[in-house]
Amino acid sequence: MGLSMPNRNKRLLGNNETNMKTLEQATSRELEIELLQRAIQKRAVAIEAFEVGIKVLKVKQARGFAELSKQTAASARFATAFAHAHPFLEVMGDTIMAWMLLWRAQLAASALNKGTSKKDTAFYEGQMKSAEFFMYSVLPVTLGKMNAIFKANGAAVDISDAAFGG
Repeated sequence: MGLSMPNRNKRLLGNNETNMKTLEQATSRELEIELLQRAIQKRAVAIEAFEVGIKVLKVKQARGFAELSKQTAASARFATAFAHAHPFLEVMGDTIMAWMLLWRAQLAASALNKGTSKKDTAFYEGQMKSAEFFMYSVLPVTLGKMNAIFKANGAAVDISDAAFGG
């Protein structure tokens, strides 16, 4: 005689309603854990992609900035380098902030892989989302500033004194 799965489980557990609820809760919790593990794996892959992107960005930009600084500071166009000092500081700040957020996101992913309380899980997920937002929203602007610095346009220092009305 064939029993349906819930009826069979009831029979095996002695028709104890408490045991059935425990079994259902355990199954539900296992499903939640599996879904959370999948989400963590996806986030870990995203973090790895961010890390690779940041490393490539750092290497390319560091080489480029070093070469540009040498060429510009040693030339008659040294004032152009000073004209780009503020954007350069912003770029450096954004790069450092991206590194710090990425570092925190990596720690958060590691903590989530080990398992955390509900409160801590929300905090760690927030850390990862903050890094993601910064990477997709702020860094593209930073790249634009880097491109402007690389072009080393000297228009600001080429303006004659008479152009200012005096």
